[in-house]
Amino acid sequence: MNSFLFNEFERALAAYKKFISARPVAERFAAIRYQLSVIGVRYVIYNLLRVAGARCFTSSIFFGKKFEAGLVDYGEAMCYYGVMEHDSEAKLTRFLIRNLKDGDNFLDVGASFGFYSMIAAEISPGGRIRAFEPYAGVLAALKRNTSGYKNIEIFPQAVSDSTGTAEFFKAPLPCSCLSTLEADVSCAGIYGGLAFSREMVTSITLDEACAGGDFQPDIIKIDVEGGERKVIAGAAGLLSRCSPVVIIEIWRHHPLKQHAQAVDALKELGYLPYRLTHTGDAVLLEDITPMETVSTGWDNFIFKKRTASQ
Repeated sequence: MNSFLFNEFERALAAYKKFISARPVAERFAAIRYQLSVIGVRYVIYNLLRVAGARCFTSSIFFGKKFEAGLVDYGEAMCYYGVMEHDSEAKLTRFLIRNLKDGDNFLDVGASFGFYSMIAAEISPGGRIRAFEPYAGVLAALKRNTSGYKNIEIFPQAVSDSTGTAEFFKAPLPCSCLSTLEADVSCAGIYGGLAFSREMVTSITLDEACAGGDFQPDIIKIDVEGGERKVIAGAAGLLSRCSPVVIIEIWRHHPLKQHAQAVDALKELGYLPYRLTHTGDAVLLEDITPMETVSTGWDNFIFKKRTASQ
């Protein structure tokens, strides 16, 4: 485990939690005075950007590297303390720090602004990181964020079940992490009527992206807003050949069942589901039933290939 990264993350997350727990909620001006006293100029800049309708801000990630991100995608926790505060993201950060080793290869499908790719590059300077992100408005920031890492490769492609082109449904840039290849997801009202635009993007399967055997991932993180089943379908050969650990995000309330289909596809390939504890440990589950297994709006789950003893 990379103790430095783990300690820096815990320090930053604890500082953010202390900040929000002490923030006055009953009186507006008391809250403003408190935030100015603790955060200072960052509080002013962040809120001026919000009022101005800015799409992005630049801060520092918890281990000190500059990080440009979407204003809504990442919010005040990233701006003030360099962390993603949602419970699911905190658990996943701990899992990666605990389990990724130097020399391991990491595949980031739906890389967004590169938070997890950068963590992987810090942990595994001797490994290779491949980050896939089709959103043109995010790519420039992703490239800037990762430009200091020689072992991160950026691919401006959507990962799916076929190679060619695909229709991509873009959420407005401050909420870019909600973009999807799934037409049903974009039209289902899941995001409260958020307006999606459409464009054609280049698509690729993981089987093709990893063909030739020169890159074999040890961990694959998939966060593609309902398109996980297609990613798995296009990675069947890869998952059979080299058995990487797979991480997918699953939503508690989802009327379209895409996540359940992704889980079923992984089980058919011999994978077993694990939940993440708050310390970042993976605990074997009998099954995943979103309404029962997912305690918050969404959560990240780990999938590992079944062993001979299982």
